[in-house]
Amino acid sequence: MRVSRLVNHRKPAFGKNMLTPMIDVVFLLLVFFICASSGQMREAVLPTVLSQGSTTPLNTTKPQQREQTEVWIDIAGSQTGETSLRLNNQPLKNLEELRQSLTSIAASSSDPIVILRPTEEMTTQMIVAVMDACEQAGMVTIHFSGR
Repeated sequence: MRVSRLVNHRKPAFGKNMLTPMIDVVFLLLVFFICASSGQMREAVLPTVLSQGSTTPLNTTKPQQREQTEVWIDIAGSQTGETSLRLNNQPLKNLEELRQSLTSIAASSSDPIVILRPTEEMTTQMIVAVMDACEQAGMVTIHFSGR
């Protein structure tokens, strides 16, 4: 049996049949953009009311900045395990005295900043206790500083 030569078993060339779908896509995009832009109004047609402006001078005063009080707390430990507290370079006896001093500072100034400077020997428990004393006194902005 012989195969007829009329049947072409080769694939068509690349660009020969691929041009029709591309033309369809371009046509659909053209129709889409024409339909989308036809519903818009021109800005020149829209009514616009402009204010007449004023000749009053601008307020050029700068806003007042609140001065924030910095409270430095030094927490140092000794070889014997004793802890020494200093509030703005003034020695304190214990945490209760620290809490009372912080409460009086918080009452006299608005939003003071507490800066803790613990030594390397300090335990986390003591640092947290000082932070609790600050929070009980109403001081919520607490920063840490290295030595």
